[in-house]
Amino acid sequence: MTDRPLTMLYVTAESLAEGAAAHVHVTEIQSGLIRRGWQTQLLAPTYDHQETRPGVFRRLSAIAAVNWRAWRQLGKVDAIYCRSNPLLFPIAWLARRRGIAVVHECNGPYADISIAHPNTRAFFRLFVAMQRWQYRQADAVVSVTANLKHWLEGERGRADVALISNAANTQMFTPETPPERITQNMFVVFFGALAVWHGARMMMDAIEHPEWPENVDLLIIGAGADSPVIEDAAARNSRIRYIGRQPYKRVPGLIVSALAGLVPIVDVSGRASTGLAPLKLFETLAAGLPVIVTDYPTQAEFVRDNNCGIVVPPDDAAALARAVAGLARDPAAARAMGKRGLDAVALAHSWDHRAGEVDILLRALVARKG
Repeated sequence: MTDRPLTMLYVTAESLAEGAAAHVHVTEIQSGLIRRGWQTQLLAPTYDHQETRPGVFRRLSAIAAVNWRAWRQLGKVDAIYCRSNPLLFPIAWLARRRGIAVVHECNGPYADISIAHPNTRAFFRLFVAMQRWQYRQADAVVSVTANLKHWLEGERGRADVALISNAANTQMFTPETPPERITQNMFVVFFGALAVWHGARMMMDAIEHPEWPENVDLLIIGAGADSPVIEDAAARNSRIRYIGRQPYKRVPGLIVSALAGLVPIVDVSGRASTGLAPLKLFETLAAGLPVIVTDYPTQAEFVRDNNCGIVVPPDDAAALARAVAGLARDPAAARAMGKRGLDAVALAHSWDHRAGEVDILLRALVARKG
């Protein structure tokens, strides 16, 4: 090893829209590594601002450009950190040939490919083979949940997958954030992408259920495939406050005065079986709020272990309504749950903590490569 700063390429095939989970994860880890002395270069697909939904060929060409730009930098870096994607196969193969340390961070099973991109199902087996090769040939693989770690070790063929979960920016999400009230009523909040697995229909059924308290609104922040479900329900029910996607820096102020945060993820194609550790879980708790989560591995275990919220059965709108009603009847108990969650996140679940774990992993790999 030399005394020069270590260098790394951070490579992703996803475009990084501000506030999206991928954007938060990548920028927080990169910032933490820079604070620890790394020189990093982020390579991600870029599109013109008019391309809100770029076509498949535009996306493929942008990912090809990422691989090309990464190849041109191979002689200048000590490590490559990939946010797993089958289409990063070229740079993973080239880096291995050059003897450069390669790490793949996995955020979900293979099913995520066809869920996120249904028009790629004809190529599903090919994509699985490309990604499996990357997992098996990588110097290290990182998982965000314990169940996903176990699955990856089966795919990799050895028990050496690192567990480095999601986290929260504890400087940004904090109980001391000045509140910005959308409603003067008591309210619970959901924020994030309205993907098909984030429980939009469950929330809409819950707020219409007789056990949902009349004095509690539901604030929804975000946009996505299920936005029309929310819009239609909000037009019928004045307790639903839907404000769409908001700047990420505005979110803490919008949620901090809530009664609780909702994380009602539903299972789609079995993806929940590998565990769930969504950013909104940690960000909600970092703001001092309790959470109501569906009973899936990791998120349910975290809530139970820290007694920082309520776990409800999947797809059970009545149970979600009863959980909201229970917290509304006892705000002091809700605040106590939120305080326990805040303490747990502050102890070991900040993004700076996660960046430190990645730093240790990368330095060990680079040292081993010599």
